[in-house]
Amino acid sequence: MSGLELGVFMESQLPGLPADVAGTLVLGAALGENRALALISGRCTAAQAESLRRLREEKQYQRLNVTWDAFCAGYLRISRSQADKLIATLEEFGPEYFELSQLTRISPETYREIESSIRDGAITLCGDTIQLIPENAHRVAHAVAVLRAEKARSGPRPLDDRIEALLNHFATVFEWAIHNDVSWRQKLPAALAKMTDLLEGRRVLYPRYELRKP
Repeated sequence: MSGLELGVFMESQLPGLPADVAGTLVLGAALGENRALALISGRCTAAQAESLRRLREEKQYQRLNVTWDAFCAGYLRISRSQADKLIATLEEFGPEYFELSQLTRISPETYREIESSIRDGAITLCGDTIQLIPENAHRVAHAVAVLRAEKARSGPRPLDDRIEALLNHFATVFEWAIHNDVSWRQKLPAALAKMTDLLEGRRVLYPRYELRKP
């Protein structure tokens, strides 16, 4: 059964659902075999990512009597981790990441490096503002390449930037964990404890770099 046929079947089996909810479920099915490659390759649209988030956060998939894992594998034809990564990317960067990824291949890590140059649906290079629209695809790809090269030449990011990125990533993990893993109250503090142990261990190994209290 194709993704489209599955969507029609789902719609016929769930006539009592509100139109917007049924529409989202049908979209989830249609994403199946026909759009899974686009999702995995980073060509997912912001609307598709938002649909995934609604499916997960509102637990709409439970209307089919399946788990989130099973829904991702059976209806979206992608793994749960891939779906969760797309949702986390949406939550961290908003729709602009997906608007940019429609025009040029870019990883979340690279986007994070050049994010300061992307605002209000446009990317800025040397004072030139380039709208994120299909007509500008070549200019956008060039701007991304130049910005990446500039970041590489500027050397490693300052510690403050790295700490901010770490905190943002932890916030994303925390948001995902409280909705998807009932053991988060034990696992997340344990992870923080490991980080503290790692820091303390380095202080023992390198006492000359002992943190000084103000």
